[in-house]
Amino acid sequence: MLLSLLLLGFVEIIHGAPISNANPWDKKNVTYTIIDDPMNLSPVEIRPILSKAFNTWSSVIPLNFIEVEQNSTTKADIEVIFTSSEGNPLFADRSGFVIPYKTIYLFTDSPRTINIIGQNVDQIQTDFYYEALYNVGKVLGLRDSRNKNSMMYTGYTTPVDSSGNYIEPKLSAEDIKAAQKIYGQRK
Repeated sequence: MLLSLLLLGFVEIIHGAPISNANPWDKKNVTYTIIDDPMNLSPVEIRPILSKAFNTWSSVIPLNFIEVEQNSTTKADIEVIFTSSEGNPLFADRSGFVIPYKTIYLFTDSPRTINIIGQNVDQIQTDFYYEALYNVGKVLGLRDSRNKNSMMYTGYTTPVDSSGNYIEPKLSAEDIKAAQKIYGQRK
């Protein structure tokens, strides 16, 4: 019981504040790899969306994100792991979990979809680009925000217009400022 409470406390600490306000990598090119595949989306669908999420953050900070193959001899700086949350109390009631500067866990048993700009959205499933953009922010060490316009908003808000049509999530001025506080501006 004590171990479970300690682990849950650890999750909350990791899930909240950034570890530091300094760039944890001593290089400009940061690698990531995708481990396993989601159950309801194909690797062909997820790769470009994850790349787009990393590149969106890269456009405002001086880091370049490069995907390396899972079986590469190069150890990736960041791992994106698709896994089941079933039976693991550490991951209860979450669609994902992040260890800043290291790992993004995305749960295969969470309903997610890939939306198309302008099309009506099934608001029951999580938009994968939104989820990827948020989790890349978390792996970069950004805090959750209470600002509903922030990508780092603590609650998921389906990105739709007043007619229920999908609009692509974007970084807010607050998100950009927070990332640049840690990493500086892209020149």
